[in-house]
Formats: sequence, structure tokens, C-alpha cells
Amino acid sequence: MANGLPNSMWCDSKDGTSPVESMIIGELIPHVDRTFRTIASRAGRIVEGFSMGGQGAGRFGLKYADLFRACSLLGAGPLQEPDFLEDDPNLAPIASRQQLFAAVYSSDNNYYLAQHPRTWATARAGQLPPDHRIRIKVGAADSLRDNNRKLRDHLVSLGIAHDYLELPGVGHSAMQTLSGGTNQWQFYQDTLGATE
Repeated sequence: MANGLPNSMWCDSKDGTSPVESMIIGELIPHVDRTFRTIASRAGRIVEGFSMGGQGAGRFGLKYADLFRACSLLGAGPLQEPDFLEDDPNLAPIASRQQLFAAVYSSDNNYYLAQHPRTWATARAGQLPPDHRIRIKVGAADSLRDNNRKLRDHLVSLGIAHDYLELPGVGHSAMQTLSGGTNQWQFYQDTLGATE
């Protein structure tokens, strides 16, 4: 499992000092496919992440639908839009968001929005392969739930098929979100089963 640095937002920083997306897409995936016995095509790939990784998984899954057959967003966040620095007590403290906003997006809200899964959903509407799958799982008590609902609603408005599941009593917890719900493994089986 790749870790996109603690504050990378899974994209290339605007100033070029942290090319996280370029390294994952251009170097890590080819390295894994060369080094390990994989199904080296989109038919054998799912991108999944929790929290910041969930936002990254959504963006990668939509932007690179030619590389990933599915994306799974678990408690994805922060996902706020249109303003990364919106006043919301459910998000990280404003000082830490300002620091992240400067480091990743060079304090440019347009660059932030260009990286947002919502933007990529809009750009890819009507262009995604018919077998492309999107799953959003979020705890009903997760502070990021409302932003996940907004993304779900946007996918609905665009006619993009997806699975959405809210987990009762679950907060912002990676393990509870990952293991919550029924038929947890069915998503992976349904997505990758056709490659057997």
C-alpha cells in the first residue's frame, strides 16, 4: 500500500517540489507491474484510500480510468468545495489547512479545484468505461460525511454510476470504515472477478 506523504493530497504540488501523483502514476505502478506478478492493466487495478487517500483515490480513479477499473473512497476528505479554507468546524483546524493549502496548492484555490474529484467527475461524465466502478463508504458519524454526500449527489447529477454506503455509528475511523457494511469483499470480487 502506497503512502502519499502525510500532507500531499495525492497530487503534484503546484510548485513542483512534491510530484506525488507523477511518481505514483509514472513510476510506482510501472515498477510494481515489472517487479511483481500482476494483471498489468486496468482490469487488475483498484485504487482505494481513506480520508486524504480517499480523495486521492477518487481523483485517480476518475482522472485515470484507463489505468484503474475501480476506485474506492473510504471516509474521503476533505472534499470541501468551492473553498479549501471554508469555515467548517468539522474539518481540520484552519491553521493546519492554511499550511497544507500553501504547501500543496501554493494557496491557489483554482489549482485546488482542478485537483478535486468533483472536477474530474464533471470532465469524465459520459466518457468512463462501462465497467468502471466507484464506491463511496463513509461513517454516518464521520465529520466528513456531508462532503461525501455532496460528491455522491454530484455523481448522481452527472449520471455516473456508483455505490454509496453510510455506516451507522462509525466515525472517521479507517478500520471501521473499511470493514463496515455487509459484503465488504463483494466489491473487490465483482470488480476483479472478471479478470480470472
